[in-house]
Amino acid sequence: MIRRIMKLSFFACILLFIVYCLIGCAPEHKIVRDKIDKSKTVETYRKDINKDGIREVISMEERDNSGENVVITICKEDKAKTKLDSIAVEGIFKRIRFVDLNGDQVLALAIFSLTPEGAYRLIIYKLSDDGLKRVFSITSKCGIDADFSSPLSRIKVVKPNRIAGEETCDGNQELDTWIWSGERYIKG
Repeated sequence: MIRRIMKLSFFACILLFIVYCLIGCAPEHKIVRDKIDKSKTVETYRKDINKDGIREVISMEERDNSGENVVITICKEDKAKTKLDSIAVEGIFKRIRFVDLNGDQVLALAIFSLTPEGAYRLIIYKLSDDGLKRVFSITSKCGIDADFSSPLSRIKVVKPNRIAGEETCDGNQELDTWIWSGERYIKG
């Protein structure tokens, strides 16, 4: 009888541990989607992007469910919920990535969007004491390929071909490559 009680309590402890890990130890990069009402969707990330020991709450609010009119707000996850900055995404929001440009675990925000004309846009922001500062911005009609896998990140921008005054994206385009120098992107 005592063995049976010990086995049941052992399995109960394991079950409680698993539930705790699923609820309390969720990874920081997990996207949480909450419906506020029919016209707003919020995505929230909790990360210590500037490595000061206090996580920031990065929330994105879509004003009209079209991908346009997305506002990104960053607040400290402290008792006061101190607002650090807020920016409106230019064009149609596609995705956000948190990238370590210098290998120092300080994260920048890479925001991918489309212009109203359908061109691809990438804007990179770093959080400073004065709020979000734009460190890089590029637009391409034919595509942008960003590789943030190493501290020497590269961004390849597909240049359109000009044929008889028209810009085309037929698969035979040249690439402009931008390389992170530790301070800014330089054309490589």
